[in-house]
Amino acid sequence: MALRGAGNTVWTQDGKIAYSVGTLYVDVFVANTDGRQKIKLTKLNHANARPRWSPDGKNIVFDALYEDRWAVLTVPANGEEPEKFLTYGTCPAWSPDGKEIAFVNGNFGSKAIISIIPAGGGKPREIMNYDGYLGPVDWSPDGRYIAFAYGRAEKYKNPIPDRQGSELNIYTISVTGGEPKRLTGTDKNKVLFVHPRWSPDGKRIAFRRSNMPGIQEPGEGIYTVAVDGGEPKFVTNEGDSPFCWSRDGKSIFFPKQDKDSGDRELYRVSAEGGKPEKLNISGSMPDVSPDGKRIVFNNRTLGSNEFWLAENFLPVDTKKK
Repeated sequence: MALRGAGNTVWTQDGKIAYSVGTLYVDVFVANTDGRQKIKLTKLNHANARPRWSPDGKNIVFDALYEDRWAVLTVPANGEEPEKFLTYGTCPAWSPDGKEIAFVNGNFGSKAIISIIPAGGGKPREIMNYDGYLGPVDWSPDGRYIAFAYGRAEKYKNPIPDRQGSELNIYTISVTGGEPKRLTGTDKNKVLFVHPRWSPDGKRIAFRRSNMPGIQEPGEGIYTVAVDGGEPKFVTNEGDSPFCWSRDGKSIFFPKQDKDSGDRELYRVSAEGGKPEKLNISGSMPDVSPDGKRIVFNNRTLGSNEFWLAENFLPVDTKKK
């Protein structure tokens, strides 16, 4: 979204206040994994998020605040053409053959709907419809399943049948529909399992375990779990999500907020765990290109500045005669 705020405020000699007001955008960029050759792709909307590379590396799909609603758009990865609107929705993910895009549809926070639309645009087809709420989705490398995070409030009457007591869990569902299969769970409430990403070989799913605000439980961090179930494997307790795998499946890229500046920086860590390596890229929500050489991400950018002069801003003293 576009954020406005005052900065660089000074007093003038005649008692007025001069200040500037800037507009803050969130745009999608591509760059080499070393941070060089950075290109801004988005130009039309103020809020752009969750970018994903097409399997052929030519296009990026993402969601944006479009005409006051979240929508799915695509843009060429070379930045030479404007964005193209596909449909209203959020959290898009390409099919492995690049012909379709899965996305979250419906009334966010009450209806958990996953739909699939042709990559060139057209009529979406619905594969899942429950009461509840969804996080980002991801398509399996073999094209057969979609992973997603799901939760629901007790008031909802049509939840996923295998719903666990925690707030959010990771599930998979066939692209042809059917009942979802749950992969994560805990007997502790207020624990969230979010942002699933399939490994390139299709054998594991990475996800983040976190706590609801105000809840103190050990075990927060990024994990991987086998798609046929089993005990999750801890990777790192640093960073945030969304994140992504490297194309060789050996590493995971994730964002982490800098304590001093407040900006998010991208890091890389071994998928087996270890010390994260900081990249030369400020941003979040990364996705690596099919050839492994480029990375797409979003980041805040400052738009136009307006300069204002304020006078007679003090309240009138009604007691003064």
